[in-house]
Amino acid sequence: MSFFFFSLGLTHKINLKKIKKSQKNDILKGLGATLIRTPSGASFDSPNSHFGEAQQIKDRLNEKNPGCAHVLDQYTNPYNPIEHYDNTAQGRSHNKIFIKLL
Repeated sequence: MSFFFFSLGLTHKINLKKIKKSQKNDILKGLGATLIRTPSGASFDSPNSHFGEAQQIKDRLNEKNPGCAHVLDQYTNPYNPIEHYDNTAQGRSHNKIFIKLL
């Protein structure tokens, strides 16, 4: 996503848990992202989590300019598990990595 925004000259903010590696931070910053660090121990539904903070930022930005901010939401998206089952697992099995699906 950062490369896409960078190629279009768009600004973007990314919320990351404080635990993420510095190489990822450096690449994202190099592509023009503003990084917002959040506590790594917070659960996704906590207002202090990376997801909760993203929701708050989205709400503030949309108050000023409706529809300008979005959050990519893997946590409450009902199709997220299906996507992983249909595509991620399939791709890994082709690479001879076997995944036990529960």
